[in-house]
Amino acid sequence: MMFGSPRPVAKGDPQWPLIRELLDDQGDLAALDRDFPTVGRESFLGALGRIDPEAASAIVSSGTQYETAAGLMDRPTLAVAGMLNSGKTSLVATFLSDQGRSRALRGNANSEGTHRFVLWLPSRWQADTQLWHLLLTRVGDVLGAVPEMLSQDPAQARRQYNNADANVIAA
Repeated sequence: MMFGSPRPVAKGDPQWPLIRELLDDQGDLAALDRDFPTVGRESFLGALGRIDPEAASAIVSSGTQYETAAGLMDRPTLAVAGMLNSGKTSLVATFLSDQGRSRALRGNANSEGTHRFVLWLPSRWQADTQLWHLLLTRVGDVLGAVPEMLSQDPAQARRQYNNADANVIAA
């Protein structure tokens, strides 16, 4: 490891479904006993939804995002940084499929350089809609713009890489 020591990673799957069940419980584990207008029990999320629907929705959304993001903890993340035309894309291209390699802009002239931030993600991650949405949302939040998908057409992808249209992000 280059910097510091590895962080311990908590083992086990997040228990969001169980937590959600507890937050929604209207039986013995309900958060509130109600005496008016009728006697009964009310779940935490039910009561919060009456008082502050946005907060209740945010809790559910956060729990779902946490469960999805926890699945990324065991996936490696790698960043390649360096000067213009220093071989970053050529290095990354060695790990890409033939189709991916054809989309990567490489060369030694300024017109062949990568002039934007580009993310290469495994295509199978797109199959998990919730995961893909979480990734794109987080990248957009961090970089301040919604990611632009890298074209499947190699010529257009290289144009995007070179930032010919003056955009800032591609995924």
